[in-house]
Amino acid sequence: MAEAPLYRHAQPAPEHPEVLPCSVLVEPGLRFGKGIKTSTMLAALARRAVHESDMAALSPEERAEFQAGIEDFKSLIAQQPAVPDEKPMPNSLSMYAV
Repeated sequence: MAEAPLYRHAQPAPEHPEVLPCSVLVEPGLRFGKGIKTSTMLAALARRAVHESDMAALSPEERAEFQAGIEDFKSLIAQQPAVPDEKPMPNSLSMYAV
């Protein structure tokens, strides 16, 4: 059994709690629920900042091409059935030779 290390001096408190103590809404449209790991939220915010920076660097033509790709993807998703057709469960008794 591993024992917790003992320190001679008090250790600094973490800069942020391990999990969110309440829900957080970051505009526009990012919502993080109570109890989610703070590191997960911070990583998502960092990825979003990089994405927004990349989008800001696009020319108007590149931005229009990117948006067209998003619209194409949305149309593909809309064409797919939300739930695949159900297949009957095989009769397990008929799968064995008697």
